[in-house]
Amino acid sequence: MKVALINGSPKGKKSASGWLLDYVTQNFENEMEVAEINFRNAAPPTEEQLKQLDEAEAWLFAFPLYVDGVPGHLLSTLIALEHAALTNPERRIYGICNCGFYEGEQNELALDVLKNWSAKCGYIWGCGFGIGGGGAILSFADMGKVGMILMGKWTKALKGMALMIEECKRWDGGHVCGSIALPRAIYQHCAHSGWKKKIKAAGGAVEDLERRL
Repeated sequence: MKVALINGSPKGKKSASGWLLDYVTQNFENEMEVAEINFRNAAPPTEEQLKQLDEAEAWLFAFPLYVDGVPGHLLSTLIALEHAALTNPERRIYGICNCGFYEGEQNELALDVLKNWSAKCGYIWGCGFGIGGGGAILSFADMGKVGMILMGKWTKALKGMALMIEECKRWDGGHVCGSIALPRAIYQHCAHSGWKKKIKAAGGAVEDLERRL
């Protein structure tokens, strides 16, 4: 079986979306043919990318939440794929959307967009995961077993998605949304500290974070 892992983050491989795709890949129990495809901008899919996508029985999208929706460049890609001459109407679509908000339910509208696009294309919708607290995912990845504990239910859920893809299954219970296991107050504190460090490193001041244009 061939699966296409579609990274819709502008950051590409070194992103939370990239790590989530890697984690799913690591948990395939059987030998799978994997095509890794990065859509980092609004450039149309290449002929090679279209060939890889057309050969895959399942597509797994991973992308960050942008203004309560799918990133604009990825939306352009979805439109291009909708009109591409692809031959397999039976392929299954899975999606993982992560956001900086703590509440995973913030991702529901973006996953609805992907699900509706899948239906319009005539594809089979498999499942959508909405992960809150995405700003901590890469930090957790560097913390070994402790980091995986702080990921909470998502380590088990992502393993479940790997199995679902392998067995060509779908989930009819709606999008699976939730947050990381790190308490909300601690996550917010870490996020605020991170913004302050970044603006100082860029030569600005903490007060500049409150500025309005």
